[in-house]
Amino acid sequence: MVRIAHPKRLISFPSPIQEMRIGINTGEAIVGNIGSSRRMDFTIIGDMVNVAARLLEAAKDLGADTLVSQATYRQVAGQFQFIPLKPVVLRGRQEPTPI
Repeated sequence: MVRIAHPKRLISFPSPIQEMRIGINTGEAIVGNIGSSRRMDFTIIGDMVNVAARLLEAAKDLGADTLVSQATYRQVAGQFQFIPLKPVVLRGRQEPTPI
């Protein structure tokens, strides 16, 4: 079952995708084609990308579909409904990250 947060309501519908997790973070990153003339890839590099990937991993451990960082929450607060969770220590970090 997929639940989509809409500013006014929660929409649910059956989904063929099972066990999908999402980590969302907001911040600055380097985005673009990176590589050489032999191999070029479009990629995103930055700490904010790493935090989003770690949130995705933590979602599985917490049994959540989607985890949103505090930085993203600040940007969209009041537009969506959130359930606050205790900060978690993400892989590769020593300090807890608010989610």
